[in-house]
Amino acid sequence: MKSSKPALLVFLIMMFSCLVGIQPVGASSEMWSQTYGGPGGEYAEAMVQTSDGGYALAGYTDSFGAGGSDFWLVKTDSFGNMEWNQTYGGASFDHAYSLVETSGGGFALAGYTGSFGAEYANFWLVKTDMYGNVEWNRTYGGARWDSVSSLVEASDGGYALLGFTDSFGAGGSDFWLVMTDGKDVISIVSPENKTYFVKNVSLTFIVNKPASWIGYSLDDQANVTVNGNRTIIGLSLGEHNLTVYAKDAAGNTGASETIYFTIAQKEPFPTTLIAATTVIVAIAVVGAAFLVYFRKVKKTTGKAEK
Repeated sequence: MKSSKPALLVFLIMMFSCLVGIQPVGASSEMWSQTYGGPGGEYAEAMVQTSDGGYALAGYTDSFGAGGSDFWLVKTDSFGNMEWNQTYGGASFDHAYSLVETSGGGFALAGYTGSFGAEYANFWLVKTDMYGNVEWNRTYGGARWDSVSSLVEASDGGYALLGFTDSFGAGGSDFWLVMTDGKDVISIVSPENKTYFVKNVSLTFIVNKPASWIGYSLDDQANVTVNGNRTIIGLSLGEHNLTVYAKDAAGNTGASETIYFTIAQKEPFPTTLIAATTVIVAIAVVGAAFLVYFRKVKKTTGKAEK
């Protein structure tokens, strides 16, 4: 009969490992975890490790943003602590599914938008700086559903978008690969990101490609078609935002950077100057009164001494 000592020894080692918490070779333990979100639903779809050792997460949020659901970009440090976050979207549903850190240090995220573009849902590419501020965005698509599932930065600085289209192709849903040049094609010269003390502001912009349609959206309202530069009249007091859109012959829609500006009521007179002047005059009047008083007192005293 063979000895059972080896089997018993193995059994005892396994029991000891369980008791002291020794894990099998190759297993990993959780070092940290973080959650991000609000009272609604948040859905993470893509992640990259950033050049500073942190992470960038992209997806969409129902808790924050303009409405419906919006693109959501979250930047963390190397321990998952949130450094900043940004939402992108409009009144409808906008979902991000792919993300890259760009060679210029910013980010590009892509998915679909139901808020902008042609109809229903279109490819949507959003380019940001290193803090998530929008530099430009573009839509691509037709009258049906088109959505990005993958995004890469090309060697020439453009972007390749891959997804599906119901708008083009043989029928049903087809693969759709779109190559972009990655360059901003619409620039707003005026208005600028500042405060204006007039209610009529010049809209001046540059489109560096032929466009079949140009329009602008003021304060996220419906697009207004324009044929060129114009003056926007009768702006109300307060904060405003403005974006110019242009569509090329193929139906691709590009957008400028969104400009944020304020219309304020100019004070007819500088109140601080008036207040300071009033104080100076009051002091001068009081000083003159005291001077007259002391002169009278001096004269009276002199007469009394005589």
